[in-house]
Amino acid sequence: MLGLLSRRAAGDPANVRALLLAFALIPAAACATAGPPAGPPGPGAHRLAAVQYRIHAGRTPEQVIAQVEAHVATASTAGAELVILPELFLFDVWPDEVEDEAAFVREVAADVTPRILDAAARAAKASGVAVLVGSVPELREGALYNTAHLYFPDGREVRQDKVYLTAWGKKVGMTPGRDLAVFDSPWGRSVILICYDVEIPELSERLVAGSPEVILVPSMTESEHGLFRVRWAAQARAVEHHAYVVVAGTVGHPGPEWVHHGQAAFITPRDAGYPGILTEGPRDAEAVVLGDLDLELLRTRRAEATFYPAKDEAQRELR
Repeated sequence: MLGLLSRRAAGDPANVRALLLAFALIPAAACATAGPPAGPPGPGAHRLAAVQYRIHAGRTPEQVIAQVEAHVATASTAGAELVILPELFLFDVWPDEVEDEAAFVREVAADVTPRILDAAARAAKASGVAVLVGSVPELREGALYNTAHLYFPDGREVRQDKVYLTAWGKKVGMTPGRDLAVFDSPWGRSVILICYDVEIPELSERLVAGSPEVILVPSMTESEHGLFRVRWAAQARAVEHHAYVVVAGTVGHPGPEWVHHGQAAFITPRDAGYPGILTEGPRDAEAVVLGDLDLELLRTRRAEATFYPAKDEAQRELR
């Protein structure tokens, strides 16, 4: 075992059941912990796992798949219902030098993406844990998208394209998505906002009608500025929608000019009975971070809340 971080959330212990277990990974892609995991979640609570995936670069697809399987196994052992992988983590295959980034991304989309998605779908069925592939470059009808895939153990799949592209995404020829899918899941009504999408006010307004209870945010941030933009925006979405927001991210320093700053976080609404930050991972270290989301508490507080911006937005009179 390389490291363990545990912290209980503040707040009313009768209502808020929170836990963080950050499991460091052994290099051979086997997972270990320094002690037994905590007991099962309480009534009405659902345990999710957010991965801080270390980018090494120059790895083979087989090595990436082995690391994904190790993370899923860790989450399954800990009793999680869902494991959330970061945005574009399969760029762990990125070599030291790439002359044409746009061409290389298309090669990854054609050759690596199908293998990663197949492995994730199989891992979900084998483990009984839903697997969110935070995003992959994906080719559809000749167009390149940045797309998340959520695989349920029963074979169901949810797909979500990134809607707002960064400058780099535009540079390599990605196509923006259009729609946001709010879907029902065992851990509550959910939506996926890929990294930069969580920062966009227009997308937050679109979510008002869908009333998501859990917002999943797979991210890849290569600066501290980016890390905190995503974190602060995620906190704003938690307040606006009176929802839980779960962030997963990449970590690692694969090259002198390629650094990943990541910190998984489970964020709550900012209201009575909530701690604000339910759990968070160790900065810039590989880990699987667990959080218990209390849906009974969320639904009760939503019904009683006097400050619920998305509900007020939905009920406002048109001017």
